[in-house]
Amino acid sequence: MHPLQLEVCGPHPGQGWHVNSIGATHFYWILIRDLSSDKNIVAPFVSYTLNYLRPTISGMYGQGYPIKMHPLTALSINYATNMITPEQQALFYSDTPFASAIDHVLDNFCPFDLTAAIHQYCFYKDTQYAIQQSVRKLQEKEMQYIKKGVEVLSALENANALGRIFAHEQDITTHLLENLTPSLYVTYAKICKFFTGHITFSTNDAYTHHPRGMSMLAQNIWEKM
Repeated sequence: MHPLQLEVCGPHPGQGWHVNSIGATHFYWILIRDLSSDKNIVAPFVSYTLNYLRPTISGMYGQGYPIKMHPLTALSINYATNMITPEQQALFYSDTPFASAIDHVLDNFCPFDLTAAIHQYCFYKDTQYAIQQSVRKLQEKEMQYIKKGVEVLSALENANALGRIFAHEQDITTHLLENLTPSLYVTYAKICKFFTGHITFSTNDAYTHHPRGMSMLAQNIWEKM
């Protein structure tokens, strides 16, 4: 449960490695395999990579021995704890008036695992809020385009856009059947099947020719599908 005495370990691994002493800010309970006894022991030497996204802890027996790397998480304690309330979570946020005081404690007194976990949580929350802000801006932009689209669609309805396009339905159908199989034509047929507006003489001549539903050609093709 405790790191081995340095006298029975390998040589100090060098720069970036810490003697894993209980009570020190760099202590971490990471187990490695003792090759001499073939048992798990607390690593006598540890090294940290304090990346906010994926902090890691490495342990080893000494210089020249295998290195074990593990994700760095806050070590649990052996007594019951209370849940952190939403209000208390603000102590970990980076944009509060008291953030500098919390950082002072983290930088000068806290063990690395606790400091890394709090920084990681802060990173996730900051990223979450940044995404939420971007989403809100996109939603606002989306609503603007929806509104503009509705305005244009209303203008198309008032211009009888479908009726003028369907004035050339023979050309549409011929073009589609030349480029698509009859089975794929069903998509178009479904759209125009229930049209009951007025057909114009052409797209340029907006005077109505006659009210109608699906053309006979489209109807025949539809019934064969």
